[in-house]
Amino acid sequence: MNELNKLNLQEFVDLNENIDIALKDKQKKPIRRCYLPIGDIVTIAGYRILEAPALFTTSEEGTIDKVEFEGKERVVLTGLKQRAVIRRVHADLIRGILGDIYKCVVPDNLCGRCVNCFQFGSMNTDINIQVKSRINITSSFSLESADECIAEDEEFHIMVHSDLSMKRGEGEDTQKGASIYTNEVIKPGTIFPFLIYIYSPTQFDIISYLKAHLLADKRGYGSYSTIRSQAKSEFLLITKDLVLSPSVMLNKEPAEIQEMVDKEISIFGDGTIKSLVNEFEILAQKYKDKLYCLE
Repeated sequence: MNELNKLNLQEFVDLNENIDIALKDKQKKPIRRCYLPIGDIVTIAGYRILEAPALFTTSEEGTIDKVEFEGKERVVLTGLKQRAVIRRVHADLIRGILGDIYKCVVPDNLCGRCVNCFQFGSMNTDINIQVKSRINITSSFSLESADECIAEDEEFHIMVHSDLSMKRGEGEDTQKGASIYTNEVIKPGTIFPFLIYIYSPTQFDIISYLKAHLLADKRGYGSYSTIRSQAKSEFLLITKDLVLSPSVMLNKEPAEIQEMVDKEISIFGDGTIKSLVNEFEILAQKYKDKLYCLE
């Protein structure tokens, strides 16, 4: 039995057929605006553990993002950084099902007519479609203090020159060589609790999100993600209860958090939640002709 049946959610909804359409401004180029249904909110909670050094930064200087929160300075993995990777992976999953007919490209050419756009939102004035996001990926704050989870990392950089030579140039006293740079990184093992809210979700919305989330962990987040910041996620629960917050995730033990939510409308356990991902291919094939509108 699919555990999501416990939450009384529809398996799939074709939002190309179930949206209200309005004109933004009759005096301007009309925009088809999708006001998606208002209904249940489902929360996905868990912990992301770094498996490789990471660099989470939004500054031009490349310094690690930190903020004072809940009594200590913590490292921040912003919701936008998580969202950017997860959305691209989600689009790749849909492309894997549909093949070359799927023309939606994140972020440069959003179609506004596929399940990716209906989940993550879309604004494309060229085709006059605006869709509001139904997924809120909140920023994650490290359980550890910034002092505890930041370390210096030495990197060996080979100096590459236009002549591909390491010899002394004219006017230079020493031979060209390699250099060692020291950078700040976030240590492997650092734990980032996460909360994701999905509005008016279907079972397919949740299952496709979970699959994209797990694959995104292996792609990595933040700067230099091809060689850094891979992680693993351990899911704590999925619930319709709205009692959780970033503060709760930082200050309470997992068992305490599970006791806070209504068990009648919640799913518990990392293994149980990850097993839902096995349903992705089945549902995607079942609703293949509704994943993307070609018109």
